[in-house]
Amino acid sequence: MYAKLAALVPTKSPDIGAAMKSLMQDPDLRNRAAEVQALAKKIVPDIARLGHEEAAARSTAFDERAYLAGASAFLSGELKSRVAVFEADARDIEDPKGRATMAVPWRPAIFVE
Repeated sequence: MYAKLAALVPTKSPDIGAAMKSLMQDPDLRNRAAEVQALAKKIVPDIARLGHEEAAARSTAFDERAYLAGASAFLSGELKSRVAVFEADARDIEDPKGRATMAVPWRPAIFVE
């Protein structure tokens, strides 16, 4: 969904209504309209602040979880701590501060002990 929004939203003039209308053409997204709208309200303003090149780069699918998991060994070494990468909606994770609820695409939630 993020990639679709990045392709739809022109930088500097966000139009959440037009973006939602386009997204609702997808039956899978239409079934989750309330969730899609809440996420769009969070990320459309962020996308609108991007430069044209960055918005274009974000308009293609990107597996953030795989990227962060691949960097976990490096991060662990740099931070001298254990690093674990989870999906934001994963069950039974250690998240005492509720950071996972704040995660959005291209802006991961990070909890550090």
